[in-house]
Amino acid sequence: MKKVLDKIVVPEELSTYIESLDYEVQARKSLITFAMTKGLVNTEAFNKYHTEYREFFMQFETAKQELYKKFVEEKWGGKNVNWTLYYSDHCIEITEGV
Repeated sequence: MKKVLDKIVVPEELSTYIESLDYEVQARKSLITFAMTKGLVNTEAFNKYHTEYREFFMQFETAKQELYKKFVEEKWGGKNVNWTLYYSDHCIEITEGV
């Protein structure tokens, strides 16, 4: 188990927003995977979900980058650490890197 080096509390609204984007990305990813296994790739529905997936994915990645810049980078940037946002307690956990 990795050693926890720090815990950073983030605003609940921000954590909830990022969680909602994560949910939207994962939901569309599941729909796209299902459609691919059923041979529905060349359908209007597939194209719609794929477009939505890309849009939510970019929003999610941008939100994570902003979270990193605001809460992690100053103290932990450039160090061999990993960070994870836990939605349940709105905390970023900093652990030793591999």
